[in-house]
Amino acid sequence: MALDELADVLPDERYAPGRNDEEIGKSISIFLYKQKEEIRRVFLLKYFILNLT
Repeated sequence: MALDELADVLPDERYAPGRNDEEIGKSISIFLYKQKEEIRRVFLLKYFILNLT
């Protein structure tokens, strides 16, 4: 699964106990907000739109 690639950058229970999906989603949103529009589009295409097929 393509989301496994994010395991290196997202918190997990070993390093950030108590993190839930909502907090992870907020972290991703903050990251994307800081990126150029082109980078945001590539991220969304790779991790969300392409996983629908």
